[in-house]
This record gives sequence, structure tokens and C-alpha cells, in this order.
Amino acid sequence: MRHFPQARRTGHMSGEVKEQHLQGVKNRITDQLAISKKAMLLLNVNSEFGGSVPGAIGFYDWVRSNKIPLVTVAEGEVASSALYIFLAAQSACRFITENCQIFLHRHEWSGGGASLTIAELRAEVESMEFQENRGIRIICDNTGLTRNKVLRIMNRPTYLSPEKAVQLGFASDLRRNIPSAMMGKVVEYRPRVVAAQARRRS
Repeated sequence: MRHFPQARRTGHMSGEVKEQHLQGVKNRITDQLAISKKAMLLLNVNSEFGGSVPGAIGFYDWVRSNKIPLVTVAEGEVASSALYIFLAAQSACRFITENCQIFLHRHEWSGGGASLTIAELRAEVESMEFQENRGIRIICDNTGLTRNKVLRIMNRPTYLSPEKAVQLGFASDLRRNIPSAMMGKVVEYRPRVVAAQARRRS
């Protein structure tokens, strides 16, 4: 039987993934770690929209490079770039609730009606390819799946059930309820709140 690590501090990452929101999350994590670096920090991830790929991968890199003692729990839906936030925790510290689903797809570009020259369009394609390759590498490193297997999943927009997410290595275990041992001071990471925090700190 697997058990949750003892995580005393809890936070929530919900809504669209935007870099200013993630900066607020990082600020709160930094504040919590300043209090104690020993206890694990629990981060609930719930995003049906996804959002900024560079922002999400930047958050992943920040957690890993600073060896943040993070536990992530997928709730509701973890879509697109939000997956990289979920994967920021080490493999044994990623959990998914029984009603959650994970959504994967190939990277997309939305120009918002902008007119681009051929050179600009080529640069956008190169950037997308770079970001997608970084994301695929993160998935491979954290699940043990091959690049070809990941591409087969992503080529057709795919929803993974909790059971499938565990089977493929995205999550380490299923949990109906977060154990009381993991609940502590709850820090709400709501988009408007963390955006305001980020502005105050800038």
C-alpha cells in the first residue's frame, strides 16, 4: 500500500495557466519554504484551459532546479500545459483524484488574427517545435514512456482516466480523499489573487 508523504502545507493552482499567475504561486511557495524547508508542500492542480507552455515548463524547471519538496494532486481536469505543473513533483509524489482526467494534445498556435511574414511564421513554427519537444521530453522523463508512445497519444487529442494516468506513469496513485495528515494551512491560488500578488511584488 502506498502512502502520501507528510505534507503540511496546501495550495491550489486552478484556472488558466498564465505566467503572472504562476509567479504568484512561486511567491507563495517561497514564502512557505521560508517558514520551514522540511515539510512537503501540497499543490492541487485543476485547469481545464491549459495556457502558457513556456510558463508551465518554467515552473517545472523552477521546482526541479530548486529541489522544492512538492506533492501534486490532479483534481477536476489537468489539461494541456497544466500537465507540466502537475509533473513538477517527483514520480512518487504525484496523485490523481478518482474523478479527474488528464488532457493531452499536440501544441497549437493561435495568431489572434495577426498577419505574419514568411520569416515570422517560420520563427513561430520553430518556437512551437522547440516547446513541444521540451514538453515531450518532460513527459518521457517522468513516465518512462518512449517519445513515439507519447506522440501516438498526443497526435489524437486524448483524455486519460485516473486509472490510465496511473498505468502510464503520469500519476503514482489514486486517492478518493486527501488524507487529513496532508491538510494544513490552505493557501488559495486563485488567478485574480495571485495576479494581484505578482503585481505588488514587481
